Amino acid sequence: MSGSGGFQYQDWVVKRQVLEKMRSDTIEELATNSTDPLNTLLALELGAFAGINRDDTHLALPLYDKIATTLEDEDLIERRVIRPRNELARRLAVKQNDQLLQPGQKAPKFTLPDLNGAEFARDDVLKRIEVVYIDFWATWCGPCIATFPALREIDPDFNKNGFEILMISIDDTFEEWEEASAEHKLAWINVADIGGFKQETPVAYGVQGIPKAFLVDSNGCILQRELSTDNLKDVLVSRFSDGSEPIPIK
Repeated sequence: MSGSGGFQYQDWVVKRQVLEKMRSDTIEELATNSTDPLNTLLALELGAFAGINRDDTHLALPLYDKIATTLEDEDLIERRVIRPRNELARRLAVKQNDQLLQPGQKAPKFTLPDLNGAEFARDDVLKRIEVVYIDFWATWCGPCIATFPALREIDPDFNKNGFEILMISIDDTFEEWEEASAEHKLAWINVADIGGFKQETPVAYGVQGIPKAFLVDSNGCILQRELSTDNLKDVLVSRFSDGSEPIPIK
C-alpha cells in the first residue's frame, strides 16, 4: 500500500532490515576487535551475538571470559560478566541437550531426593521396571497439573506390567513442592531438583519449558519424548498387549 509521496511499506521494511544488519555488524565487530574490555562488554550488552537461535551465539562466551581476566572491578565482573556469561552458557547447553536427546539416545543419569529426603537414582529405578515416564513439572505450571487426572487413570492399568511414573519438580522452593504434592495427592515417585530451569537435571534433559516428559526403557534409552497422555496410553497398550511388542520409536 502506498502512502504520501509514494511511500511503500515494504520499502520501509527492507530499509529497516538493512540498517539493523549494519548496526549488528558494527556492534559485533566492536565486540570482537576492540582492545578495550569495556567496549567489548558494552557491545555484548547492546546485543552482540545475541539470540539463542543463532548459530554463532557461542562466540560471546570467550569474549566474556577475556573480559573477566582483564578488568579489575570484582563487583562489575560478577554482575555484568560472570552472571550473563553463565546464563548464556546454560541456555546454550539446554538447547544442545534438547537437540541431542532424541529417541534411541540415553537419558541422562540423575540422583534426586523425594519429600522425605530419600534419594532416587535413575539407574536404581530402571533396575526394577520396564518403562518409566519421566515428567518435569512445577506448581505454577497449569498444563502440568492438568495431566495428573489422566496419569492417575493410566498408572494402575500398567504398573503391574513394569510401568512407573517419575515426577521431577523444578519448583523454586521445597515448600511450594511439598504443598502442591499434598494438594494433588501425588502417589508416584516424586522427586525434585529445586531451583528452576537452571538446575542440573532440567539442563541435562534440555528442559526449556514444561510440561516435558520422556518415556525411557530399562536400558536407559529414550523411547519417545513429549508424549500427550493419550499418546502415552496408546504406546503402553501397544507395548504390553501381549508382553512382547516393542514401543514404536518415532
